[in-house]
Amino acid sequence: MNHRVSRALRLRKFCRCASCALSDDNAPLLFEAAWTLTNISSGTSEHTRVVIDNGAIPIFVNLVRCPHADVREQAVWALGNIAGDSTRCRDLVLSYNLSLGLIPHLLSAMGDLTSSAVLTMLRNATWTISNLCRGKPPPRWQLVSSLLQPLVTLIHHTDEEVLVDACWSLSYLCEPPERINFLIATGALPRLTVLLGHVSPNVQTPALRCIGNVATGNAEQTEAVLACDALAAFGRLIESGKKDLKKEACWIVSNITAGSAMQIDAVCASGLVPSLIRLVGEEEFDIRKEAAYALCNACTGGSQQTLSGLVYHGVVGSLCSLLEAPDAELIFAVLEALLAVLDAGEAGASGGANRCVQLIEEAGGCERLEALQMHENQDVYAKAAQILDSYFGEEGEVDAAIAPVANADSFAFSGGLPGGGVMLS
Repeated sequence: MNHRVSRALRLRKFCRCASCALSDDNAPLLFEAAWTLTNISSGTSEHTRVVIDNGAIPIFVNLVRCPHADVREQAVWALGNIAGDSTRCRDLVLSYNLSLGLIPHLLSAMGDLTSSAVLTMLRNATWTISNLCRGKPPPRWQLVSSLLQPLVTLIHHTDEEVLVDACWSLSYLCEPPERINFLIATGALPRLTVLLGHVSPNVQTPALRCIGNVATGNAEQTEAVLACDALAAFGRLIESGKKDLKKEACWIVSNITAGSAMQIDAVCASGLVPSLIRLVGEEEFDIRKEAAYALCNACTGGSQQTLSGLVYHGVVGSLCSLLEAPDAELIFAVLEALLAVLDAGEAGASGGANRCVQLIEEAGGCERLEALQMHENQDVYAKAAQILDSYFGEEGEVDAAIAPVANADSFAFSGGLPGGGVMLS
């Protein structure tokens, strides 16, 4: 017999002994047996499988309501270890909710979910819940929906560990998108927005992910995010020193600017545009990319008034700097944004010279557009050729009468874009 087989047999025998001990009424023996199986289940997937094969899951589920607090806590921890091994193990643990009432027992063991509850139990149970909610494909909604409201209560706790796992759990529960409305209905979004300002990035990150999942939904779901003044919080995260938070906040903003013209105007009015432009010019490429998409979406979906404000704040030069990006999809988005800017400039020129043509030339965009005619991506090549043919076929002089003018409230093309630009703080 090889060493691997003999070791597996010893492990199975040990697990059987521990499982037998779990049926004993001796509290110290129960605790030691539970602790032993918890440690084994935290090892490799093979270890976890042996624990499962020896019938430990239903025993642990029943021990969650054990009268001995330390045994209850150990049982919750063990179930979290097993559920966290794989989606198969997660679903196996959840299956005992139907037959043995796992989740009601778990919630009962946690107490009143407030700061007066036993903190170690709250931490272990919230972590176990996060493992029950995590994974792709997501767990069946019928098995985890009863966790939603308790988790909303837990995000009002003061302990960082509880907050982290509760926020991650909520972020898992609002995937796929058809589950987002269940989260919105709980009234959790205002509290999650407040947590974006938490002192710990460990709390900010899952809270941001949860809000991001909602913001990427339909128009009404995005509006629910905007109604919580989340844009102000995004602005603070964009200006923070945390790379991951910057990137994720920009990604969420790019999803908002992919929405309606009113949602784009809300982003512009929040004062985020100058920050996004700065990120495009200064940050690492993965952050630049998300900030760029936010600006591109605003250009292609915004009104002429919005475009005039974006031009005033320097979006043309920012976009031109991305024409040499190592990402064909991003370049194509930039080209579409530049075309939208040029079209708006043409509409505002009233037959005269298009000021945006000069802005692109001054930013070195014309040479970059010409270089893109050699790009290997056919869509990039075609879009660059379209812009060059439409706006850079012949040199023209700029008419000072239609040059952009700035005032205290907006930016507009004189004789041009109706109503001037939106106020961009």
